[in-house]
Amino acid sequence: KKKKMPDDLKRSREETSDDESSDFGPAPAANPESGSGEAKSSEKKKTRTDIKGKTRMLAELPDQNSYERSYMHKDIVNSVHIAKRLGFLMTSSIEGVLKFWKKAPNDIIPVKTYRPHMGTFESSLSSDETWFATKAETADRMIKIFEVNNFDMINMIQFEYVASAMEFINYPNASSMYLAVAEATRPVLHIYDPQASTEVTTVTVSSLRGNAKITHLKYNPAYDCVIATDDIGLIEYFEPSTGTLPKDGRLAFTMKVETDLFKLARDKVVPLSLEISPNGEMFSIMGANNLAYIYKFSTGKQYRVYDESLSHYIEQQRSGPKEFQLEALDFGKRVAVEKDLSGKGVLNKVNIVFDDSNHFAVYSCLLGMKIVNLKTNKVERIVGGFENTERFISIALYQGRTEATQQLQQQLGEKIVDQAKNTDPTIFSTSWRRERFYLHTRRSPETDSTNATRRDVLNEKPSAEDIALLSTTESSMGSKAILRTTMGDIHIQLYPKEVPKTTENFVGHCRSGYYNNLVFHRVIEGFMVQTGCPYGDGTGGESIWGGEFADEFHPKLRHDRPFTVSMANAGINNNGSQFFITTVETKWLDDKHSVFGRVTKGMDVVQAIEKVRTIKSGAAKDKPCEPIRIINAEVQ
Repeated sequence: KKKKMPDDLKRSREETSDDESSDFGPAPAANPESGSGEAKSSEKKKTRTDIKGKTRMLAELPDQNSYERSYMHKDIVNSVHIAKRLGFLMTSSIEGVLKFWKKAPNDIIPVKTYRPHMGTFESSLSSDETWFATKAETADRMIKIFEVNNFDMINMIQFEYVASAMEFINYPNASSMYLAVAEATRPVLHIYDPQASTEVTTVTVSSLRGNAKITHLKYNPAYDCVIATDDIGLIEYFEPSTGTLPKDGRLAFTMKVETDLFKLARDKVVPLSLEISPNGEMFSIMGANNLAYIYKFSTGKQYRVYDESLSHYIEQQRSGPKEFQLEALDFGKRVAVEKDLSGKGVLNKVNIVFDDSNHFAVYSCLLGMKIVNLKTNKVERIVGGFENTERFISIALYQGRTEATQQLQQQLGEKIVDQAKNTDPTIFSTSWRRERFYLHTRRSPETDSTNATRRDVLNEKPSAEDIALLSTTESSMGSKAILRTTMGDIHIQLYPKEVPKTTENFVGHCRSGYYNNLVFHRVIEGFMVQTGCPYGDGTGGESIWGGEFADEFHPKLRHDRPFTVSMANAGINNNGSQFFITTVETKWLDDKHSVFGRVTKGMDVVQAIEKVRTIKSGAAKDKPCEPIRIINAEVQ
């Protein structure tokens, strides 16, 4: 029985040009009057070949529901870049730190660390993987140039204008790629020699309006052409040396009216990202309307459009294919995170990358990371789907020396020294509010003798100030608490060493009297009892610092037994004041809720609360019919 295709992956006739039907249309059927089985045999052979080819290509892509490993920065990681042929990785954090890593078999190795800027910066990797440039998002008006092969910073470029975007391009008679830097107030590009830090010339993109702000630049070496987007959604092609549309036959159009390059501006959609496929035949844009766009480069026509809006996922959860539906609690948390992300500029970093075979598009979404087959127009798999405590954002795809990579190198005239395929498919990703980046592979996470995962590598050493602060905090925090309730006392062992932030928040609320007179607003027999909401209905509460604070997980603190004390939340890094005490083992809550305590005395009190009569329906469902209150909380 055929599975129904998700609505967001149905090919839209309105969004697909007629001239592409020969490439992706249905194969001609055999003539029923011929009486020959040759056509059917040929069709079966082609189908077997297609399946074999697809299987091979999918084997060169990650396939795990959990990430294998993660590495640290000292602050939130906001970008990842991969030099595919060299196997070098560049990661950056919002404090302005850049790290170089070398891809090793089944892992990565740290190489060098720089701090090129004092805050968040943008970066660009040249298509030939020679140069890497960084530009601060603030107005320090300086670009740092790195030589990728040696991991060295070799130059600095200073300028007097405010820059908006940059990209390495080929330029006539240049010995290597030059750097194009766009002004933020007009469509003018300044062209620099990255080795000499001198400005070679300026190029005006004449087809853009006079005050246009270029937001993205990408150079396509297959067409020797630059593509740019501006702040109202216009998409422009131009030659690097002239700033005008190529009209020498390399493109399938000579005027923009023959293309779909006006559509985003017409629909008032601002592009958030821009990527080009390895063979140069497609490019992708993630729109501010949460639609993912795939274009054919030669025609400028929209080829695929995928709906990644929250409303689409809510409808899909209600009536879509079962394989894309989640448990209600899990889905609710992801929706809460998605709502929190909207309007904060976080999704501006979501990009859509292509695999080496140019058959698949990969991007992050509410479910994890989608791998979409652009030929069949179907989702082949979701990577990282079990990680519901993470909202992955930016990604970079490494596949090693695949067959497609070697073919591309031959087309570019590059010498292939090692003919053997050496694949280790890995998606490198950032995640919202995380000081880590993640490796998604075809391997499961490692575990130790206690079956706890060892995947989050502690590669950053704490500073002396951090160690001193931690020891002071632990000693002053207390290690035990007593909740005095209207049904009896509950004694709790706390874990300030393992989860200092969570424990500090709980202790602070206890000592300030925040929990005094609050009710247990949610009680589910055979599951847990919950309290800590100042409104008594589960809708309120904040941390001792105001607002929310991040999750804390420790391998020794799991929901592996009854009477575990853990933080309630509405999504990732969404902790406030509410907490709950389990009455059974609840392992499905691991790495979703922060465990910070165990009940050591008063288990009978917890069980008595668990068994009280509760409201069975409506907005107050699971609330005790008679209020049970915390009289006060004491910390020892």
